[in-house]
Parts: sequence; structure tokens; C-alpha cells
Amino acid sequence: MAAVTLIVLGIAIRLWMRTPTDFWEDEIIASTHAMQPFWQLLINTVRNDVHPPLYFLQLHFWGLINQSDLWLTANSVLWSLAALASLWWTTNRLYGGRMALLATAVFAVLPSPTYMADQLRMYAMLATLIIWAFYFASISFAAETRSNKNLFTLAILLIAIGTTHAIGSIAIFSNGIYALGLVMAQPRTRRAFGAWLLIYGASAVCAAPWIITGMVHDANLGGMGGVTGFLRTVSSTTIGQIAYPDHFLRIVGATMWFAILAFGVSFRRSRGLALTFLFLPLALAIVADIFFKPLFKWNFFSTLEAPFLAIVVALGVQACDNRIARAMFAACAVIFLAINIDTRLTVSESQGYRGLADLIRANYKQGDIVFVPQPSIFGAMAWYLEGPHWGSPLAIAPTPSPQWRSVYNRLGSRLVGLLGLEPQSQILHGKNVTLLMGNDSADQAAGASRIWLVTMPRADLKRGYPPPTLNGLAPQWSRHERVWTILYASSPQEIVGGR
Repeated sequence: MAAVTLIVLGIAIRLWMRTPTDFWEDEIIASTHAMQPFWQLLINTVRNDVHPPLYFLQLHFWGLINQSDLWLTANSVLWSLAALASLWWTTNRLYGGRMALLATAVFAVLPSPTYMADQLRMYAMLATLIIWAFYFASISFAAETRSNKNLFTLAILLIAIGTTHAIGSIAIFSNGIYALGLVMAQPRTRRAFGAWLLIYGASAVCAAPWIITGMVHDANLGGMGGVTGFLRTVSSTTIGQIAYPDHFLRIVGATMWFAILAFGVSFRRSRGLALTFLFLPLALAIVADIFFKPLFKWNFFSTLEAPFLAIVVALGVQACDNRIARAMFAACAVIFLAINIDTRLTVSESQGYRGLADLIRANYKQGDIVFVPQPSIFGAMAWYLEGPHWGSPLAIAPTPSPQWRSVYNRLGSRLVGLLGLEPQSQILHGKNVTLLMGNDSADQAAGASRIWLVTMPRADLKRGYPPPTLNGLAPQWSRHERVWTILYASSPQEIVGGR
């Protein structure tokens, strides 16, 4: 009964979405990709995003029904509910009904996947794929007799993981090591090892192109950051984004992660899961950080590890099955539930783009230019000022960097033109407003009587841009909140709704 109650509460919290719905920067990027025509979506994703296109493709088809923020967000919420249902069904088949209820109850209130349930990113979908890949690896390699249909399904799932996230190959690697352990535990391994090599070799080949394209993008991957940074990562893996600013909660989250890892290693039935899905991914990231490049991204690691944190806890409680184990389970669930509620009440990723767009639209005059230097913020303002189908981020884009120019040179002008990779303009002449992007494009605003500068306080602007004055216009009004907004004009301006 307690497990069922937790599951219901977990579902309720997932349905407790942001109100009003307001996308933040990365969500705008995802939704803009998804709203492109089919073939342009593929090209735009490879050119402008570090992540492979599978998630954006499914969001594209979802968005054919409706393009409202609420409808698009519902896609992530449903994937999160699908992950819950998937964990229950798969663990019920692998371990039995009682253990399935315990694992699903923990997963339902685990803060990290709950936090990302309404994020318009690929993580809820990725969690569902990871759960099913684990199930098919288990039933394919845990027995000497195996079904070709199951092996084929496993291969499709692994390829899907590799084409959903930039570092999805880490999830494939962990799944492969887990499956290899099952193969090596069999008395006759030659045939099973051949099947294993074929499945994971094919998955690696399919993931390779996205690893290569990721090298020419800013993957937004962080370094380990020493012991403190590592503890922040493992803490966020258990309790989510709320761990970042709060030192006490960071200690709580890290303590719980290490306790669950130790708990899992203590029992034979959960030892393999704890080592391959909890310890190994972060160990691999540490090695990569030292010898190759940073691979730390908390939301990816929390997505990969969250189902197995839940399974390990459930297996441990079932193995102990005493009053102390039940008390530990209850305490763990209560802490997770409290952190979930605290997160929903105190943490917001909204950058206020909708409200800012409403303010600019209410005060916009014929001839104004909205100057948005950073492409990601430009996309957000275009989304809320002009609508989901504002235009192509391939056609309206800043001048390609030297790195991308060298890629274009290798492709040749004919292929670059065929794929539409060469930017056509830095100005969007929309139905409602005119927007200009690019941190070195202020001169293109010449002739405007009023210029709205929209930028971030951490703006990565070229030195000297934007200039202190734009076309001889002086700052007349400003608002320095999450997104900085300055109105340049020749005389004082009255702003409706400004403060």
C-alpha cells in the first residue's frame, strides 16, 4: 500500500507542471529544431545542436497536432510517465511483483527524473529507452537460449540511445558491460559472446557519427571540478538541480548516492547493477576528464542512473526484509518526496522570455529593431514574438565560425548550397517585429529610430559590442533581470508595463 501511495504521489508531482508554462533557453532550442520541416530538421540539428536528431524528430511529429507550449511540454510528461510504467513492467518480469512495486515507488519520487519530467528536453525519453535496453539485455544474455527478435530489439534500443543524446554512448557502454557480465557467467559463452559483439559493435558504429559531430559543437559538458565538483554531480544524480546552490542538500544527495552504491554492492543480486550502472558511468567520465575531454553533465548521469538507483534500493530492501530495511526505505522515500516538493516550489528555470516578449510587443513602434546578439536568445525572442514557425535558424544565422567555415570548405560550395548551410541574413523581418542577431552586427541596425537590446548578463559578446551607443541613440530605459533589456532612442521614452 505504501509503495502504491508513493507511485500515485510521484505521478501527481509529474503532472504538477510549471504555471504558466514558459520555456527556458535550451527548451526553446529543442522546440525550434522540432518545428522545422522534416529534412531541414535533420540538417539543422546536425549543424546547430550537439545532440543527435531522434528526440527532435519525435517531437516534430508530436508538434504536428499543436505547437503550444503546454502541448509540447506534455510530450516530456508522457515520456516520464512511460518511464515509470516501463520500470514497473520490466522489473515485474525480471524480479517479481513486490520488488517491482518497491523500485517503481522509489523511481516515482526520485527528485532528478521528477525534476526533468516537464523539461522540453530528451531526458524523459532517454530514461524510457535505457530501461527497456536494460530489460532486453537481461533477457537476451541471461540464458543460453536467446531470441533473435529480442537481440534485434536490443540493437534498435541501443541505436536509439546513441541517436538521442550526445554522450548516449556512455549508456550503451554501461549496458554492454552489464550484458558481458551475463555472458561470462554462462558455462558456454562462445555463441553468446558472438551475439554480444555483433550487437554492441553495431551500436558503436551507429553512435560514432554523432560523437564526431559533437566534437565541432560546444557540448556544454563540464569538467569534474575536483572532489567538490564530483560530489555535486553525484548529489544532483539523486536529488536533482536543487543540489547545486544548497550546500546542505548537496551533502545529503551525495551521502544518499554513496549509501545506495554501498547498499547495492553489499548484496549479490544487486552488485552487478550497482557496479555497471552506478559506479562505472562516473568512473568512465573521470578517466575521460583526465585523459581526453570533459564529459560531466549531471542531467545525463541522473537520467542514466536513476532507474538503477531505484532497482538497487528495492533489491536491497527485499534482500534484508526486516524492520531496519523497511525503516530505511521509508526514510529514503520521505526525503525524496520532501525534496521534490521543495524543488517544485523554489526552483524555476524560466528566463521570462514570454513576459519580455509581451512587454516589447506592447511598446513596439514601426521602425523599431530588436537586437538580440546571442543566437539562442534570438530564437527565444523570435518564438514568443513571432510564433513557433518564425523561420529557419539555418537561413537566419550569424557568420559561421572559422571552425565551421573549414567544414564548409571541405563539403564544397555545391553541397553547402544544397543543404542550405550558408546563412542568408542576420535579420528577421517578421509579421510583428524586426529582429537582428549577431554580436558583431550592430551596424545593420543603422537607420532605426529605436533599438531594443536583449542580452544576458553573462553575454559572450565580441569585445566592444554592443557599442556604448547604437547609431547615436542613447539608453532611455532598461530592465536588468534574468534577461537584460535596454531601449536605445533619441529622447526619453515611456514604457507601458515597464518598471
